[in-house]
Amino acid sequence: MEKNFVYPGDYVASSVEVLPGFGLYAEGDEVRASNIGELLVDKKNHTAKVLVKTRIPRLQGPGVVTLAMAVDSSQNAVMLDLVEWDSKNFSFIPRGLTGVLYVSNVRRGFVKDLSEEVKIGDILRVKVLEVKKDAVSVTISDKNLGVIKAFCSVCRHEMIPTGNHLKCINCGHVEKRKTAFDYGNISINEGELL
Repeated sequence: MEKNFVYPGDYVASSVEVLPGFGLYAEGDEVRASNIGELLVDKKNHTAKVLVKTRIPRLQGPGVVTLAMAVDSSQNAVMLDLVEWDSKNFSFIPRGLTGVLYVSNVRRGFVKDLSEEVKIGDILRVKVLEVKKDAVSVTISDKNLGVIKAFCSVCRHEMIPTGNHLKCINCGHVEKRKTAFDYGNISINEGELL
């Protein structure tokens, strides 16, 4: 692998020579850098990417995985506040748009009751599907996505996993959620979510 240092806008190669990976973009028939960092070119596979040397704030866009809090719900959708947060390598800054989780994006297959999958106050790991001028459409259907911290709908205390359900640590109330595979094994404060 060949290594060089690049800056945004730097010419990297012809789009015929390499496929642009992370930190690169194609402009016409040229591949250029979009980030500051070390350019890694794999001549054997005709690919290139940038190993970023700076923390870059990202705005919501398709494919971005981030955090959200459920703030309102209806029969067909849950309204979410996208959470601004920082981790060691990533900074997410939402643009003030409401996140929307439609019932069709909760899990693969039929969802009988959306209120059993996500409740107001839950913290979720979501993936952005589409950004519109009035809302950001998200999904939690993948295994790594879903509720990562839930609160009891009776007493508002934290819930812990017990089999296929969640149980309140205070009153013992049992509820169902569409949880991420690592529910209960993550720390929201330490940026270990993505």
